[in-house]
Parts: sequence; C-alpha cells; structure tokens
Amino acid sequence: VLTSISERPDLYLQAEQILLPGLQENINCANLEYFEDFARIISCFACYSENISDALWEFVPLLYQQFDSWGLDFLPNILISYDNIITADREGFAKRNYFELLHKMFIKVMSMGSNELLEPVQVAACQLIELALQNCLGTGDKYVEEILKFSMQRMDQHFYGIALPTVLFNVFGNVLFYNPALTLSLLEKNNWTQTLFTQWFTFFEHFQRVYDRKVTVLGLASIFLVPSAQWPAPVKASIQNVFASCLQILMDATKLRIAKEQTKGEEKPVTFADEALVNTIRNAIETKDSDQLGMGNEDDLRNEFGIPAGEAALDEWINNDPNELEDEDEVTTAIDSVNEVAFFFHSLTALQQHDSSLFTQLCSSLSPDQQKTMQELNSIANQ
Repeated sequence: VLTSISERPDLYLQAEQILLPGLQENINCANLEYFEDFARIISCFACYSENISDALWEFVPLLYQQFDSWGLDFLPNILISYDNIITADREGFAKRNYFELLHKMFIKVMSMGSNELLEPVQVAACQLIELALQNCLGTGDKYVEEILKFSMQRMDQHFYGIALPTVLFNVFGNVLFYNPALTLSLLEKNNWTQTLFTQWFTFFEHFQRVYDRKVTVLGLASIFLVPSAQWPAPVKASIQNVFASCLQILMDATKLRIAKEQTKGEEKPVTFADEALVNTIRNAIETKDSDQLGMGNEDDLRNEFGIPAGEAALDEWINNDPNELEDEDEVTTAIDSVNEVAFFFHSLTALQQHDSSLFTQLCSSLSPDQQKTMQELNSIANQ
C-alpha cells in the first residue's frame, strides 16, 4: 500500500500520523518475527516522504535500542532503514549527533572477532560506518581513531569470504576521503600505516564492483591533498605505488562501467514474488507436507520454475550468495555525485602546487602504458 502511493509524497505525512505511533509501540523483542516488515515500512516513509519528519527520526534511537538489547542479527535490516533516513536528510543526521549511535553499533559488532555466522552482520556494520562518514558533514572527527582501531583489529583476524575484507578496506577509503590529514596522523601514531598499506595494495585485484574501486581511489587520492611534509614515512616510500595504483584502478573501474552498461537489462532482478516462491519451497522441504500449503509439492514447483534440486540451487536461483555484496546500481550514496576521475586529477593539481618536484618525479616515473592510461583518464575527466 505504501509503495502504491509513491507518486503522492504529500500523503505520507498523513499516513505517518496513522501508522508510526503503532509502529513505535510494536517494535520490540515480542514482535521480532515482524521486524523485517517494520524496517521496510520505515524505509518506505523515508524513501517517498517529502521530508524526514521528527517522528521518523525518532526511529533511529529506537532501532538502536533494539539492536543493543536483542536485535544484533537484524543489523542488515536496520542498515537499510538508517540509510534511507540519513541520506534523505544529511543535515538532520549531523545536527542530531546520531553518528555516536552508529559508531557504537560498529564497535560492538567488530569487537566480536571472527565468526562465519557473524560476517554478514559485520559487513553491515562496515557499511553502517561508511554511511555515517559520508553523511556527517564533518562532525565525525572524534570517532575516527576508534573506527581505525577496530577495523585494524578485525583485519588481523580470519575471514570466511571476500565480502568483509572488501567493505573493511572501503571503511579505510572512506576515512581517508573524510579527513586525510587526521587519518594519516592517527595511522602513524598507532603504527598502523605500513600494515594497512601492505594489506590494502595486495587486495586491489579482488575488488568486484565499481564502488569498491571508487572508494579506494577517493581515499588514496586524498593523500595528495595533504602537504607531502606531513606524510608518514611509509606513505612517502610508497607514494609512487599509490599514484600508479590509482591510475590502474580508475581504468579498471571505467572498463567495468562500460561492461555493465552493455549488459544492463539482461539479468532479471529478484522480486518479492521470487523470494516468496523460494520460501514456499523451503517450507515444503521442512514440512514434507506441501499439500497443506495449497501450492503444490516441492518437485512440481521446481519443475514449473526451472529450479534444480538441492538447497544450494535455491540460493543460486535467487542470487542469495552471502559472500556477494549488493549491486551498487541499487544503492544511493552520498558520494555518487563525486566523479573519482575528476577528483584524482584535482588532487594531483593540489600536489603540483605544494610539491611540484615530487609531482614531476611521479609523472616521469610512469611507463609508456601508464602515461597512455593517464592521458585517457585525463580526457575522461575533462568531458
């Protein structure tokens, strides 16, 4: 019903007055089986309302309370609600100091160590702190050191898949982009610089999305905005690698964007109907009594919709891979408007102004292929 009136945002304020009071009363442990539905309702109001009302903002601390007391496993659902609210009203997020709540959630989850079942929640925690950094409008400085601390601690522990290290490195990229001078000083103060850069640079080839590459370039290129005299020794020693890596990552991202445009529309998106079908089949497997469901038996459903036998086939059919990050085209972020290629060359201009000899040295160190890449990227930046 809420999505059916999406073209009439003026109606949402009226709907808020009817639905939100009851929603506030019912979001608790006693109704945990409905929590995902509650989160979707909140997201609908945030997405389609003309403004984020004070009543809607009240759900930020309310959802935090549920997370802190019993709802840790629901963090991915909470993340979606928070994302829709915060990105729609960055000023409201900053002035309410809700960064502190998101920071507490991040610390709580990341301090739990390595656990295969916990990794999807830790992925959501990293995305949550990215959300805070990108939307806090400069109000997050006091949280940066602990974000770095718990991120570095988790980097030293075992990973069960590629998703968590990917979003952890995205946290580092976001922190550098948010405040490069502060981040570099804190990395060096705690003797984390060398370790981070060594791990990060060996991970570049594992990035799967344009977004991961974009955040990496925004973070690394931000170093050039800081006067070179303030760079930690490990950064100075690896700055040529930083420069060349940015070029390669940008070119890879450009090629991936083109490839995605060419294949757009070929894959059918997963719908709520698809999810309902998979859940029906799972119920049939569990109960072994699918006739009572009124939906036919498991084999008939699989045959009708072309789903192979086996539990794993259900996940594959619905693209429900716990190790796969969401498609960046389905998510809106505060950095979407930032052109990473243009930002890279903007940062190089800053470097040229405060250390022209180093700028010249870096450019002259490029191979012919790298020089060609730089020229192509410069053309893109000037389009």
